[in-house]
Amino acid sequence: MASISQEEIIALLTLLGNSLLPSELTEITSVTTDNNYLFLNSGVNDAQKIKIPLLRGVLGSYNATTNTPFLSNGTGLSGDNYTVSVAGTRDFGNGAISLIVDDVIFYNGSKYIKLIQRQVSDIVGLQNTLNSKVGVGSLGDSFYTEEGILYSNISSYRQLINYTSGTQVFTLDFEPTFFIGIFVNGQYLDETDYIYTSPNQLEILGTMESGDRIKFIYEHFINEPQQG
Repeated sequence: MASISQEEIIALLTLLGNSLLPSELTEITSVTTDNNYLFLNSGVNDAQKIKIPLLRGVLGSYNATTNTPFLSNGTGLSGDNYTVSVAGTRDFGNGAISLIVDDVIFYNGSKYIKLIQRQVSDIVGLQNTLNSKVGVGSLGDSFYTEEGILYSNISSYRQLINYTSGTQVFTLDFEPTFFIGIFVNGQYLDETDYIYTSPNQLEILGTMESGDRIKFIYEHFINEPQQG
């Protein structure tokens, strides 16, 4: 058996003396970089490190055309999410979903859902949209002018309702142009889970209970488009 030198013993004792218990560590209250790691250990196995974004479920890019990486309802961990890098239409097992670049897909524990649909993904996209609108001699429905200033004509709106009892048909504050998401107690509803009737009536299917919280997130016109 190899002997330990006096210097090695002193170094080991110094290391142990400078070590801190978990309760003695400085607590971080926010994460400001993607370069931090956490260390995980199981049993007698060597500890391994994991980047913070991966622990949060941020798993990187997703190609909706080729389904890369392969995603399917019933597989994955709750909270897993990907950002679409290549657009396409994909059926994860509960109906086809149209995905564009920069959409975010999220696994809720049983199925993948689309969280965000960005119609204009960046400044270049916005400029192209403006150019196309102006190029045909009209600003269309997405923009309006007032005293020579160009304004977006679409606004995102959040409406909260606490359900008590009775009818499950709800009146929205505005007429939606596009539903971003409908949630019951934080659970995202698919289009098969509700019926929308123009201009602003929406019925939630299935049984609801008193105290359920409903959140509607949708886009609507600020000014109604003028017929020209």
